[in-house]
Amino acid sequence: MPYLNIPENTLGPSISKLIGSLRGTFESDVSSNVNTLGNSFRQGCPNNQQKALLNTKLNNIKETSVNVSDRLNRFRKIPPPLKSTSRAILALVGAIKFIPFPPFFPGGKIADVLNLVKELGIQLRSTATSIEIGLTQAGNLETLLKRAANISEKIDTALELCELAEQSGIGLPPNLINNLVNGTDSESAYALQELNKIVGRDKKSGQPDTRLKIPADSAEQYFGPDGETYAIEIVQVQSDFTRAPRRQAIAKNKEGVIKFESSKSFSSSIDVLKREVKFRIDNSQV
Repeated sequence: MPYLNIPENTLGPSISKLIGSLRGTFESDVSSNVNTLGNSFRQGCPNNQQKALLNTKLNNIKETSVNVSDRLNRFRKIPPPLKSTSRAILALVGAIKFIPFPPFFPGGKIADVLNLVKELGIQLRSTATSIEIGLTQAGNLETLLKRAANISEKIDTALELCELAEQSGIGLPPNLINNLVNGTDSESAYALQELNKIVGRDKKSGQPDTRLKIPADSAEQYFGPDGETYAIEIVQVQSDFTRAPRRQAIAKNKEGVIKFESSKSFSSSIDVLKREVKFRIDNSQV
């Protein structure tokens, strides 16, 4: 809408354009990779060259997913304060209109100021609504993020099982590996159950079912938006799906209490896991 006393605010349209750009970037950089990731498991466990390529793609997908989610969460934080400020301004303008000013007060100037402030309140409300509409258009982006996370988890689990089988010198049925990654949810669940029987789900992996810190130089200090300084460490934990260990980033407060955790991953790099736990710290105030 045109404003008489203040310039048009382009924040809402700009954020909507950025959301569209994020969607386009994610679709071109990630969606195409997601569609082809499962191909490496059509014939069973991938070879070493395929594993290296898979790990690179998985790390890129997870990094991009975290970055996109971070941007969307930052956009979601904008409308609430704009709306509350708008309500406060418009309520104040409404209250001032009923104040009986003395005759010597410059009524015209007071009216001009009230109109200016009222326009500001309306503009803030309009900007918040514009951003919220832009965010509703990111629905298919959220779907892509969930799809990417789902296929990444299946591939992570498949790589664990292939590693366990290689260590034990046994072969895994290609059809089960393929179904684990590319099958329906029920086919994937059944394949995981059968594959765990082959590699020995209940056998000890040589790692305790507790957090085991992996090299000391992986520790890092991170200052969160809540004013707390966190110690970020990479630890080794038991997988939820196989007997193989996975890595995880954790963030401890100054008392040594774990406050945030990344997902557990067999294939993610240390940098990606740290990025994920930092994302959770940064967005804990949402």
